Amino acid sequence: MQVRAKVKGKINVRHIKKRTKEGTQKALHGAGVIVQRSARKQFSHRNVKSKPQWSKVGTKDGRPVLAMDFRPPIAGKITSWKNPRGRGATRTGFLRTLINFEVDRRRDSVAIGPTNEAVWLNKLQEFGGSGQRVLRLIGRYPQRGKNKNALLEKHQPPAAMLGGGGPRRDKRGRFARRGRAYVGIWIDPVHTRRRPTVDLAKSSGRVPPARFMAKGLAAKRDRLAAEWGNKISGP
Repeated sequence: MQVRAKVKGKINVRHIKKRTKEGTQKALHGAGVIVQRSARKQFSHRNVKSKPQWSKVGTKDGRPVLAMDFRPPIAGKITSWKNPRGRGATRTGFLRTLINFEVDRRRDSVAIGPTNEAVWLNKLQEFGGSGQRVLRLIGRYPQRGKNKNALLEKHQPPAAMLGGGGPRRDKRGRFARRGRAYVGIWIDPVHTRRRPTVDLAKSSGRVPPARFMAKGLAAKRDRLAAEWGNKISGP
């Protein structure tokens, strides 16, 4: 006698969806790490100069106006400067160190971009917009009196920019009045605490969006599909 048996199976759709969801989350996290690392490699990353770059901006009251800049820009490039205060200052660092990603479990997607701690300049670099810089007076050179500026004492402007070959002295050996130059540093006026000083010049312009995140994604797009391999397991 031949025995026949029927087997009925039931697919646990809910369990399959759960496993698929878990695998998708792992894959999205891996994809986020890849894009994050790739985005960080898109920067022109430089050190702050130990000596300033000097430039003559104009004149004020017939005297030269000089700019001292430790972070001179490169034409056509957006630079993320290395933080001169060391590893402990990453919270106030620049965009390259403040890129983060987050997995959206509801939409099964990944968002990547500047963190909430990113300063205004980081967001300006990534998304573009209008920016303004102000040349704020730090002192005059040659300096007089007791309250001298330590930065200007350490980094003296080139003699050729002072007019007439540098500061001149009168018959008594004192610096002549016409030899003094105004010296300032470029700062962001909106996000810098206002102090009782003088603004010597202004510079404004529109910054194009750099889209470091999009460049990072484009560079590693071909690798992302492999993150979904072997991510769904059972039972």
